[in-house]
Amino acid sequence: MEKSFAEKIQLFVSELFASLGTVLKVLIRSKYNIRLPKTKDQHLIILGNGPSMKDVISKHADQLKSKNTWAVNYFGSSDLFEQVQPNYYLIVGPEFWREGVRDKNIELRKILFDNFISKTSWPMQIYLPAEAFKSTFLKQYLDKNEHLTFHPFNTTPVEGFKWFTHLFYRCNFGMPRPHNVIIPSLMIALNLGFKNIFLTGVEHSWLPTISVNNHNEVLFINKHFYDPSELKKKKMYLLGKRTRKLHEVLHKFMHTFSGYFTIREYAESVDATILNTTPDSFIDAFDRSDFDTALR
Repeated sequence: MEKSFAEKIQLFVSELFASLGTVLKVLIRSKYNIRLPKTKDQHLIILGNGPSMKDVISKHADQLKSKNTWAVNYFGSSDLFEQVQPNYYLIVGPEFWREGVRDKNIELRKILFDNFISKTSWPMQIYLPAEAFKSTFLKQYLDKNEHLTFHPFNTTPVEGFKWFTHLFYRCNFGMPRPHNVIIPSLMIALNLGFKNIFLTGVEHSWLPTISVNNHNEVLFINKHFYDPSELKKKKMYLLGKRTRKLHEVLHKFMHTFSGYFTIREYAESVDATILNTTPDSFIDAFDRSDFDTALR
């Protein structure tokens, strides 16, 4: 249904203020000299850490090794890291480098980065937010393995008019709110120049698992392929410090699923296609495909 004149004015004003707010955020938060290395390759498979990933790799590990693959977060701590040998890697959560986070986060990130240094015997590009390169933790790993190259990117939320956001995306000033690691992975992959991107292991099926206990703690199940078969509900943490409230959890999920529609529009503007090969995925923004198509 066509919008009324009043609705059009309201939308224009909303997008105008969002655009002005984005300019301010970019001026304060973004690095302006970020240049991403362009690729001549067309095809990329992004490996999420959802439960279906285990089955995908058990059947196709050898084939994946010959493809352009992109891994995220704790994939490098699993036994499958050396089997797949991903070409690209992205980490976005601040708990991976900030001080003052939980001891558990410190333990897990050390295992991950130690694996990068000791196990990576193939060329791999690692992408982290620009903020991470100021951290004492990351600096100790930057020059320890000649096969690794580390690249910064801006996580600044970019919102407003479509033509405006797409311009800022192309300039690497920011992206849709990166509430999930797949959002920056897609944005960086598009700006690297990949034209056919396939997602796998991205169930995003957390919503039916959410509950609130008698202590008003929000619990949910975020199952990964490397988790034990029986997984208890856990709390979700904000910046690796305090637990999130229910409205914060739902707000995070809303921005995640909404962000995928924004990314689809951006992909179309640069003549790229994103297909989701994950069975039963909750992501409703991208067309579906079978994984054999990705391998071909």
